[in-house]
Amino acid sequence: MAKHNPFEDYKKLIKKISGHITIEDWILKKLLEPDRRVVEPFNVKMDNGSTKTFEVIRVQFNNARGPYKGGIRFHPEVDLDEVSALAAWMMIKTAVVDVPFGGAKAGLAFDPRSVSRAELERITKKMTAALAHHIGPWKDVPAPDVNTNAEIMAWMLDAYQRLNPERPSGNLGVVTGKPVALGGEDHRESATAMGGLLVLHETLKNAGEKKLGLNEKIPLGLHRPLSFSIQGLGNVGGWFAKIIGIQKEIADIGDKYKMHIPAKIVAVSDVMGGLYNPNGIDIEALFEHIKQTGTCVGFPGAEPKDRNEVLYVPCDILVPAAMGGVLTAENADRVKAKMILELANGPTTPEAEDILLKNGVFIIPDVLANAGGVAVSYFEWAQNNGGTHWLGWELREKFAYTMRSNTFKVYTVMHQLKVDARLAAYILAIERLVETIKLRGNFK
Repeated sequence: MAKHNPFEDYKKLIKKISGHITIEDWILKKLLEPDRRVVEPFNVKMDNGSTKTFEVIRVQFNNARGPYKGGIRFHPEVDLDEVSALAAWMMIKTAVVDVPFGGAKAGLAFDPRSVSRAELERITKKMTAALAHHIGPWKDVPAPDVNTNAEIMAWMLDAYQRLNPERPSGNLGVVTGKPVALGGEDHRESATAMGGLLVLHETLKNAGEKKLGLNEKIPLGLHRPLSFSIQGLGNVGGWFAKIIGIQKEIADIGDKYKMHIPAKIVAVSDVMGGLYNPNGIDIEALFEHIKQTGTCVGFPGAEPKDRNEVLYVPCDILVPAAMGGVLTAENADRVKAKMILELANGPTTPEAEDILLKNGVFIIPDVLANAGGVAVSYFEWAQNNGGTHWLGWELREKFAYTMRSNTFKVYTVMHQLKVDARLAAYILAIERLVETIKLRGNFK
């Protein structure tokens, strides 16, 4: 069976959108193909004295609105088609939440768990050197993604500054998602999950208030506890589970963002396996178990499940928060959730989406649902490059406004054009991109 190609899915969707809005051919070309695909090999000395060759892929997609922006993932299954799709989605995502970036993504095909910490640092810094001519604070700004984190961003910053020693302090904005001590933001690690929660709350609130016709599409509200199944307890899914599943945390964050979502988590999974308890899982106890064992498997407060079975349990809201392509034509009919909040990138194939929409499942698309990370990255980048500092309450207000206002705009487009939420988000993004590209002109 041929491997699923998410970049082909992206191109089909863009062509579908061209049936709803007018896109001139020369602009359509800029939306269908990246500006640049970079493949750079580099050598790293390993702990045993041997030398190993790695190859980093970086795809840059349309910088009409600002510098390229996108994460770096370390994963054995990384390939050029996946990285191209992820870069394209980043271009759409930044336009959906209206931050001045283009799209980018990088991938390094290896398992970081297979190397020592010292080897991981050397790999990261050699990779940065290989990409050094393609990235920069005003050119292309990487960030964490799958299997990368603030520490790896700190190593990238150090490597970049050593290669560009003339402006060390002026290079802080070369990456985002850094440790706070190096100019990072306090809440960057939880930002994607927090953004998803803000989008979800705005969706449920608008549906409950019968705005934009959403009440006809969403059989949910904020008047009762909602049941959640979370597939993936990595950085994004783990934070989402903690925020929404531990009441003292949701109360604290809810006060700050003027929201509250009554919830219980009935199922979770990680790479080792899954859990299910229809009465709700004690999330605080679960994360204490994970802290001790490294996995949710073996937690005594729930029934063991295969890690993919959590996609099919009865629940109000399914949250795919791991890798892409987990909902397909083969399994979409098994989904019992009323709503899907896509915190992973590309978790639903087009064929699966057709089935889910036909079955009445409402999908909050990834380019809106998981855009909180890039929104906070923008605030970090702007402060690094502008030499300013915003207070915590200012950042919370800017972040909440960004997520809420653009969620409302997506649903306005959805209501006006009578399309699904994904098409609406893409149409909003493409309209913003088309306007910017046209204003720049078509000089050749």
